[in-house]
Amino acid sequence: MNRVSFANAKSAACLNHPNIAQIYKANFDTDDWYIAMEFINGRALDEELRELVFLLQLKLCTLLNKPPEVCNSPKIALKLFVEI
Repeated sequence: MNRVSFANAKSAACLNHPNIAQIYKANFDTDDWYIAMEFINGRALDEELRELVFLLQLKLCTLLNKPPEVCNSPKIALKLFVEI
């Protein structure tokens, strides 16, 4: 790890905010790097993104006055969006 990255990691460990996971300990001295950080209970990011994509597709279909089946595919939804 280069010095800039290490400095950034060290700075991040000093942050204390409800919306940022607390970093308790980090070790970059050996080949076995690790960061021990706070566990945040909640939904995984991929679940949040999947729901967001679904809602955006639904909104797109509503705006384009298309049935939801048409916008189920991200490729089709993107094509429709580009055509607007």
